[in-house]
Amino acid sequence: MTSLRFVTWNFNLFNPDRFEDKVALLERLQPDVVALQEITSDVAAQLLQRFLGSTLIQGLANSGWKAPKANGAALLLREGIQILDSSIPALIGPESSLGADDAVPEQTFVAAKIAIGGTEFFVASAHPMNAAGNGAERERKVSRKLKTYAAIEQWVGVNKPVVLGMDANAWIDTGSSQSGSPFDAPEFYGDQQEIMHFFLDGPVRHGMVDAFRSWLNAHPEELAAIKLRRPKGPLATTYVRGGNYPVADRFDVVMISEGLTVTSIEHGYEDSLAAGSDHGYVCCDLELG
Repeated sequence: MTSLRFVTWNFNLFNPDRFEDKVALLERLQPDVVALQEITSDVAAQLLQRFLGSTLIQGLANSGWKAPKANGAALLLREGIQILDSSIPALIGPESSLGADDAVPEQTFVAAKIAIGGTEFFVASAHPMNAAGNGAERERKVSRKLKTYAAIEQWVGVNKPVVLGMDANAWIDTGSSQSGSPFDAPEFYGDQQEIMHFFLDGPVRHGMVDAFRSWLNAHPEELAAIKLRRPKGPLATTYVRGGNYPVADRFDVVMISEGLTVTSIEHGYEDSLAAGSDHGYVCCDLELG
């Protein structure tokens, strides 16, 4: 079997002064592939200087964030990874079948076809935009967010196998039912309806599963312990929203094609905050066969 250590992490472009701390954490994790979200072109260049021999595939500039040279998503491929194709059409730009009206930002998704130990597969990073705001602004953001998810689903449905890292900007666990519990039968509602279908109906829609849910299904004792401690979820914490009224969420996720095996998975929220990001990384060890 071929093994892969895959990390997804929102690098937090709003805190560039902690770059050294973030890089040191990445070095300690020793990933083969890193799916990054929220980095700038300057940070991308610095990463390549620190991870000599690596390749960084980054989204286009001007991602919509109020920061110069911002990138929505990027892939860092460590030295030794065989890159078969890094110019794969993402199918989510203005020329996609989704139409040019209010088009999905291309830089919210990047992908590459790689090989490790003779096993070929795809890796990808995605950063659908948030839907904060009110009125027409919110409606526009919701539209682009849903189009982004639809486009990602379109892409992963025809490219297999895939390992996808996301800052999903979605309530992956607590948004799946009216009760707010990730353990109840899903009751889809509101803006989250199509997004929840992406995460919870993956096998029949696009052939991908949530790596953490896959791990918990294989380790029911861990799922039982989580349910005892956090009956309303989330299954793990990677982001806390709400200011003085904090709500823990799992915004960050690794999605994998069916048939890939999770051998370990870690959510490093505390370590990530200590390094200067507001999102926890997800570190996932996989067997590809």
